[in-house]
Order: sequence, then C-alpha cells, then structure tokens
Amino acid sequence: MGTVLYEYNGFSFDTSMLIPFIMTGFAMIFFIKPELWYVFKQPDNVNNENRKAAKIFVRIFISLCICSIALLGSLGFRAQYNMYKKLSAAYKSGSYETTEGYVENFDPMPVQGHKYESFTVGGIDFYYSDYEIIQGYHNSKAKGGVITGNGQHLKIGYVPYTDSNSRDQNIIIYIEEIK
Repeated sequence: MGTVLYEYNGFSFDTSMLIPFIMTGFAMIFFIKPELWYVFKQPDNVNNENRKAAKIFVRIFISLCICSIALLGSLGFRAQYNMYKKLSAAYKSGSYETTEGYVENFDPMPVQGHKYESFTVGGIDFYYSDYEIIQGYHNSKAKGGVITGNGQHLKIGYVPYTDSNSRDQNIIIYIEEIK
C-alpha cells in the first residue's frame, strides 16, 4: 500500500472558462448602446447621418462577435462537461484502467511553461499541461505537481479519451505512490 497523491474529485472549474461569456457581456454593452463606441473613436466630429450608419454597422459587427464568442464558449464548456461525464462515470463505477510501474521518459514542463509535461508508466504514455483546461490531473512539476521525475514508483488510474480534435490522451484520475 502506498500514499494517494491525487484522486479525481469531480468537475474542475477553471475561471478561464468564463472568458468567452465575459467577452459576450462586454460586447452586449456596445450592442445595446452603440454610441458608446464613439467615446473610444471620434467623440466630437461625427454628424447625425454618419452616426446612424455607424450605429447599424456597430450593431451588426457586435452581433457577429456576440454569436461567435457565445458559440465558441458554449462549445468549449460542452467539451469540458462531456469529459467530466465520462471521467465521473468511469471513476464512480471503477471502470477506469490502471497501470503500475516506475516513471520513465519524464519530460517536465519548463517553469516558463507552454509545453506538455510527459512521462511513461508501465508502457502507458501520459501528457498534460497547466495551460490546457482538462478534467483530471494536469499539474506540472514546475507548478507543484506530484509527479517529480524518473524512478518514482506509481500506480495510476486513467481513462483513455479522444477529444474533439481526434487527439488521444490518457487522462489521469488517480495517482498512488508505491513505497
């Protein structure tokens, strides 16, 4: 028996998931009051004819922005929710896969980030990043993660997952260090 280092605990909410919805709200301000656009652009020298045409243009432009941002935000949130449902079902039913062995081929994410951290345990490859929103374990060594390097003896529970880009990934839902 060992020490449990990580255990999946349900939906992991990341505040960056709110960015598209905040942007949509901000865009709504200009849709409702397009004349506010002039506060930033040309406050004094705009005649009424140009102002009316500009209001129409701003409303059309902002409408397209709102629709695009809302669609992208909804798709992103839906992808996270689908991942959550799959991981939760596997975790609750115990139908996830496990592997045990020593960490090999550990390639840590640098402190400045934006690279996947990767390693192999028992012939199974894992990768993740602090900068990609996923459910399950995704904490790099540089940010205080529990996987510290080659030679660490671990038992890992994981769920094979294919994302919307047809990219296969083994999402970690359980990590136990074997003594």
